[in-house]
Amino acid sequence: AITTNAAGAGPLPTTLHYCQRYDFANHTFAKRKIRHDFFRCDGTPMDFDADAIMRELDLLDVSGLSGSQKKVQRRMAYMICHLIPLINLALEEYKVDMNC
Repeated sequence: AITTNAAGAGPLPTTLHYCQRYDFANHTFAKRKIRHDFFRCDGTPMDFDADAIMRELDLLDVSGLSGSQKKVQRRMAYMICHLIPLINLALEEYKVDMNC
């Protein structure tokens, strides 16, 4: 079964690889670059600016990139939009569990 996004623009990824490096719109996620002490009571969430990501996505159509390059950039944006909020949520849950 292929999952499609709400806008019907095509299939969504069926597997998300957390071990890769993702860069888009001045956002980076790389599991080996996460601070080793990220999960602590005074830990700060990773920066996430959805508006900046959306602006960058809007510019892809006029960027001069090839179709395959645009596809890679959209995948990067998708992963950033998934991973950073998820890791920030995990930090919030850690703080609750640890009674911070």
